[in-house]
Amino acid sequence: MRKYCYVYTGEKDKAKRVKRIEKALKEIEKIGEKVIFAVNDLQSISYLREKGHQALNLDALDDIYNLITHDDFLYLCTPEDTALLKASFRNIKELCNE
Repeated sequence: MRKYCYVYTGEKDKAKRVKRIEKALKEIEKIGEKVIFAVNDLQSISYLREKGHQALNLDALDDIYNLITHDDFLYLCTPEDTALLKASFRNIKELCNE
């Protein structure tokens, strides 16, 4: 079982991306889990790796279907609609949404 955290970082505004990542990091630290972050841009990957986290690039939320299995756990921090994803997998928790 793997644990992932998808953070939407598709905005052009870098400050919004970093703010969303920091919000997710604070929540993950509270939970105390070691997770692999999935983000939408290379700058965010570099930022997360500098902080000591594993990170990978996903072009869109739908790519999660190719990444996780039903045993994996997924944390979400995104303004995107996640209803279909939540219906498809049982181990999903929203950290932040707008």
